Amino acid sequence: MDEKLKEVISKENYDKEKVFQELYSLLWLNLYKYAAYTLGSHEEAEDAVQDAVALAYDNFEKLKNKEAFKFWIFKILSNCCKRKLRGIIWSRKTDPIYDIFDLHEEDKTSEITESLDLYNEVMKLKSDERIILNLSIFGGYKSNEISEILNSPEGTVRSKLHRALKKLKGNIGE
Repeated sequence: MDEKLKEVISKENYDKEKVFQELYSLLWLNLYKYAAYTLGSHEEAEDAVQDAVALAYDNFEKLKNKEAFKFWIFKILSNCCKRKLRGIIWSRKTDPIYDIFDLHEEDKTSEITESLDLYNEVMKLKSDERIILNLSIFGGYKSNEISEILNSPEGTVRSKLHRALKKLKGNIGE
């Protein structure tokens, strides 16, 4: 995917709207999954992504290094999710975001069940562990990059990621 991002950025005829749309189209699913797994709500995830995309679009011209787009938009989304997390009153009665998974394909029942089990276990993690885990999984970031996105020490990020993975492994197995 990173090669595709570079390809879009390097186009000679630079049209802000078109380039932004192409870059966003390459990342939208990972942005949504990150927000959904972080916030635990389909509606909150959509709102967070929408807020982040609007902010990113409004400030796209200010991004000097367009190759940093992925890092930049995930940082914006991470901040939007943090703001939403502060405002959400957590209730275990929230509906799981089943629409992340394609429930209409009958032959994928076990895959869906496993995905929902994983989702439920991820939602049991602390919010900071979820954010770090999701940046690692859906954003594809390394601990030093996550550290930079979250303005947190790299050692702390590694510890929280390790702790989150250990909890998941203990609860759902390998």
